[in-house]
Amino acid sequence: MFLIAALRRSARLERVEETTVRETKATGGASEQRGQREAIMRLFNREVFRGTAYTTDQYTPAEFNGLLGSADRLAIQVVANRPDTNTTKVIVQIQHSNDNEHWNNFGAPQNFSISPSQLNVGYLSEALLSTSIETRGAFVRLNVTVDLGFADVVLTVTGRSV
Repeated sequence: MFLIAALRRSARLERVEETTVRETKATGGASEQRGQREAIMRLFNREVFRGTAYTTDQYTPAEFNGLLGSADRLAIQVVANRPDTNTTKVIVQIQHSNDNEHWNNFGAPQNFSISPSQLNVGYLSEALLSTSIETRGAFVRLNVTVDLGFADVVLTVTGRSV
């Protein structure tokens, strides 16, 4: 009996990627909840873009639109290498759609500063790129550009559910 209970608990722990403790306060000031535990699960971790980014719009392949739209939160790793000497930043813009055809920007573009003399690695999260996941469309894509010149860019995205 103990072994079965331990296996069930182990299976639950494997499904939960991480837990966070949040402090929330009601806007009316009357009630507070402290230490509320919320499970956040990793849904996927996928390389969604590998190519040379230019000053013109380039998008993640359409095959990832449904996958990117399935997550409540996105953590985006940016790796930029071999930039043109004039390139100072990679710009990532989330776009969303409900019909996978007509796209709107979602939130503000996020700038990732880069240096031509090194491999540049950094992270962006949807919290930085947007304000509300409740109003996001079913499909999501990423628009990747640079400010000047070009750079080799790899985007790896981790999607999480709340």
